[in-house]
Amino acid sequence: MISRLMRFKIILPAFFLLFIISLLSTGCTGAKKVSANSINKIAVKFANDWTVEDCNLIIAMSSVSNKDHYISGSIAYELSGTDVFISAMPMTDLTIKAIAKKQALLKRLTDTDLNQLLKDYFHDYTNYEYIPEKDSLIKRDIPQDSLKGLTFQVVFQNNTDPYRPIILERGYDYFFLENTAGDYARVVEISGRYAETDFYLTDYLGVNITFSRTSDNGKPVIDSMLMLTDFKLVFNGLDDDPVELEWKKLKNK
Repeated sequence: MISRLMRFKIILPAFFLLFIISLLSTGCTGAKKVSANSINKIAVKFANDWTVEDCNLIIAMSSVSNKDHYISGSIAYELSGTDVFISAMPMTDLTIKAIAKKQALLKRLTDTDLNQLLKDYFHDYTNYEYIPEKDSLIKRDIPQDSLKGLTFQVVFQNNTDPYRPIILERGYDYFFLENTAGDYARVVEISGRYAETDFYLTDYLGVNITFSRTSDNGKPVIDSMLMLTDFKLVFNGLDDDPVELEWKKLKNK
């Protein structure tokens, strides 16, 4: 069983806190108003030249929530009838650069420090090596059975009324990454300060969730470094119906 191989890390990287702050400051709904052209204008620049606004735009574009279709968060809380709100962002080349650069700006780090952050983050979350001189990536020589799957930064928020903790035994076995062909990947690793085998949500919970690169039959599900579109996360067992977060292709404007 793949689930038995799931690994747990009790860490909460500093950039994960920046992701949560960005969600609160920019709001996931902002991603719906972002065009592919505005993202491309940022992507062609070296990460060293990005501004905080550039970083926030990338994060907003990449983040999806199950309350995005409501006008505001307060209306979502009152009208949705949803027990849990979930916001998620995939760790791609653009989002890793945005989080690292924003961290460097807010901490007033040097370019050397930023380059080291980028090297570390790409090493920890992807199969690529970051080349600072070219602001580019090269694929690392990694054995096939050691290649990393796609990681998401996920924030869960309890919205039960009347309040109750949401408890799901071996809860991460119920979460899936699914492509348009219906192929799905299982969770293979979680990390976070409160990451545990069982899913236990009292108020807020922030975790990194990494999915397998392949489905149960060994078929590749998604390439973590492509422009990620037309796929979804499926969270079963947290509400009466599955909670689905879907990423779709941005339009040019």
